[in-house]
Amino acid sequence: MTTLDWVELKYSFRNWYRNTWPGKIGIYISNRLHVSHSAKTTLKHGQWYDTDTRLFESVFGLLVQFVEIELANHAFLDDTDPFVIEYKSTSRFNRWKNKQEWNERLGLEYLDWASNLGEESPYQAECAKKTKELYLWYKHERPNRVDPYDKINEFSSKFIDAPGASTLDDRFSRSNQMTEEYKKWLYDVCDLERQQYEEDTRKAQEVLEIRQGLWT
Repeated sequence: MTTLDWVELKYSFRNWYRNTWPGKIGIYISNRLHVSHSAKTTLKHGQWYDTDTRLFESVFGLLVQFVEIELANHAFLDDTDPFVIEYKSTSRFNRWKNKQEWNERLGLEYLDWASNLGEESPYQAECAKKTKELYLWYKHERPNRVDPYDKINEFSSKFIDAPGASTLDDRFSRSNQMTEEYKKWLYDVCDLERQQYEEDTRKAQEVLEIRQGLWT
């Protein structure tokens, strides 16, 4: 029996078992205990976040779970994939210690495979490419964006008090009592915040545009 025959036999048995009563009960218990229908986000517990932030993080939290859990599990099922063979050949301790990294690599491995389907399944291929692009943007590019408020502590004076002297006292924080340097910096901060907010909104919309392709 060839490796391909063995894989086909294994998948046939799995599909048959899932349609039996024991299989259905097992799937229900597994979904009940291990599958969460709420998005896991990077938001910190105990802190307040406005609805717009929670909505954005929920969208990408679900995308991350899709890649690192659902797609990673599908990639893991292919015993013929060289990367899966590498994963299975490592120690259990290594897999546990580097679980996050392995899950990401397995999910991306699956997306790379799906991206090359071409004419065999063009929509799936395009969705896979877009999913990888958005995933990498959220996980690696977005966290490294410039923080608009990085330079806030570099000012020796931000406001002008009643006698006209420079001060850091925020009681004089009305716009007509700010130093020109600080006022210009605030305008730049607002502009950068707007650009980043618009980018976040655009990326979240792109996730929704490929929603039909986010299934396993």
